[in-house]
Amino acid sequence: MKLSRVINKKLLFLYGILICSQVSLILMLSSKSFAQENSLPAIEVQDLYTKMEQAGRLKPVIERTQIVTQEKIKKHNLQSLAQVVDNEPGVTMGTACSICGIREVRMNGLRGEYTTILLDDMPVNSTVMSYYGFDALTTSGISRIEMARGSGASLLAPEAIGGVINIITKKATRSGSEFNMSYGELGSQNLGIVSTSVSEDGKWRLTTAAQSMSENQADIDGNLINETPRRKSSSAFMRLVYEISDDSQLDFKLGFVKANVFGGYLTESELGAITQSNSVLGMKFQNDDIRKKYIGQPSDLIEAINTDRIDTSLKWTQQLNENDNLITSLAYAQSKQDSIYEANDYRNLDDSYYLDIKYNTSLSSDWLLTAGFDFKNELMLSQSKSFFESLGLPKDEFIYKAQGAYLQGAWDLNEQLSLTLAARFNQVTVDYTHFAGIEIEKNIIVPRFFAKYNHSQTWTSRLGLGQGFRAPLTFFESEHGLLDQGFKVQPTELEQSDSALYTLSYDNNKFSFSSTASWTEIKNASYVETSGLLPTLKNANQLAQSTSFDFLIGYQFDSPWSISFGYESYQYSDFMKSLFWIAPIETRALFGVGYSQKTWDIQMDLSFVGARDLAVYGYGNRFNAYDYNLNQGIDAKSLEAPHYGTINLSGDLHLDKQIKLTYGVKNLLDYTQVTSESPLFYDELGHIDVGHVWGPLRGRVAYLGLSGQF
Repeated sequence: MKLSRVINKKLLFLYGILICSQVSLILMLSSKSFAQENSLPAIEVQDLYTKMEQAGRLKPVIERTQIVTQEKIKKHNLQSLAQVVDNEPGVTMGTACSICGIREVRMNGLRGEYTTILLDDMPVNSTVMSYYGFDALTTSGISRIEMARGSGASLLAPEAIGGVINIITKKATRSGSEFNMSYGELGSQNLGIVSTSVSEDGKWRLTTAAQSMSENQADIDGNLINETPRRKSSSAFMRLVYEISDDSQLDFKLGFVKANVFGGYLTESELGAITQSNSVLGMKFQNDDIRKKYIGQPSDLIEAINTDRIDTSLKWTQQLNENDNLITSLAYAQSKQDSIYEANDYRNLDDSYYLDIKYNTSLSSDWLLTAGFDFKNELMLSQSKSFFESLGLPKDEFIYKAQGAYLQGAWDLNEQLSLTLAARFNQVTVDYTHFAGIEIEKNIIVPRFFAKYNHSQTWTSRLGLGQGFRAPLTFFESEHGLLDQGFKVQPTELEQSDSALYTLSYDNNKFSFSSTASWTEIKNASYVETSGLLPTLKNANQLAQSTSFDFLIGYQFDSPWSISFGYESYQYSDFMKSLFWIAPIETRALFGVGYSQKTWDIQMDLSFVGARDLAVYGYGNRFNAYDYNLNQGIDAKSLEAPHYGTINLSGDLHLDKQIKLTYGVKNLLDYTQVTSESPLFYDELGHIDVGHVWGPLRGRVAYLGLSGQF
């Protein structure tokens, strides 16, 4: 009851901020000082925070290793965050479930839970959203995507053991609007709208954006069970910046995300699939072979996941004098999941609160000192008639609290060398509320070091060293959903990491080159022990190690042509390999060629993935069929994932200065692993599973669209 009262007070406070901001917005929109919709200011205005950052009074929240600009997002017709980060050097997307469509982002080759998502510099993305809401995060209204690889890459997110993806939404600098829409095969649809408004005096700046996307189920092998689920998602946000004075600014954001995933049995009616009766008792597929038609009860292979998220944040920037400033950030996010897992219901509610107070002072023109403290609280509650009420299983609920203080110094020693040295002290508490006596309480200090050296005007070296930590929060992130036989949670330590990363880059406007080598070691890694009576989440005694190497070369010809070529390689220790539940990419080559004129352009991107040995990732004892008379599997799955390549095409045709036709083809070669290997399989006990994944699962999709700006 006490916890409930505290939460309700926090909710009232945060909703009070939200209501006040909405009232301010209504008053602003009704004011005559707002610019007329069709008048575009000739000069773009910058807010106080941006001016301070450009003047060197602020240090970026993350040590950025790469940036995806808005121009690149538009050029490649990227509609979701998953499409943006895929094929970026050092970043890969992994599909972990063919019928529910879990997508995880892997940085430096590490598992998806080691990647932290920031929204406008704030770490309020929940565990649930990282799995089921990632594809729902859209690109409309996105200014850029910042990526930083390695532990300690972010001063505010020490949990980022693999790295950080920082989503920066657009700040209005002038009044205008833009839209994009497209339609394609397999039910692919997209509609996005962005509008920015700036008052005549430049004090009020409003950005609003909304986007809706959808795609249908795909069943390539015709067994009535999809390889990729039906997805529907929509998102919207507003960002309001108000200049209180020349030295003070408020930045308010309110966002919504809604995602629906329906997968498994191929049907147009979700309700019909869940309620349809079984036609053949005791048999799921014809001849108990997953490559043949499914004849079992549809609800036995149905997963429907509905996720809703609301997030709101308020940032106050106060310039105290020419050298000192104070930044206070407050954020709240709530994620709800309402799901059906193979006829079992599961719901959860995740609330995240975040507060950061940061003080920056310029001790000299070359020395910036930052000090601050932050607080993060995450509470997840869950319900299920199938799992908790009927079977009496313990809930996967938890309370996570982390409060920390940090100090950072950034020095420009000379024109060539810049150094950043930082340290954080954190007090962390994890309470697994339904497992008596299982609680983690730790005090931990994590340092980080970053150096940048300009060898010349074109050559630059960057070196990053850091430590990180994270709490193994829930069984949910290791085994999506729950297990009907139950589970245990027994971690006693935080996962801790050491990381080193070096980047050498060259850029002379025409020719660019960047190469990165990284190393990460994790102790107390979380894993699921399956040798006992119940699967158990534990800390490992062994060290898990990963190294990676990648490079990217680009050249812009004097003619309209441009080309790029990249390569990346990941090496894992044997124990690290055992921690993956879906085989990661080990080697990949990237090739791009573009042609651009005044009226039209086209871009081709090729990705080539090397062959892999699946046995080291736990893919053994999987079968295409099962003989229940002999109680054994038949026709074992291949343990060799072949090399493969995919090609994406995208382009624009400018109809006039403001309107253009967009076109493209995703997976031009129509290659999927399904032509040789279904993601479904029988295990050695005759149970059906859905995670034999090593390659693309969705085939060719051609699309045509229209976009414009005013």
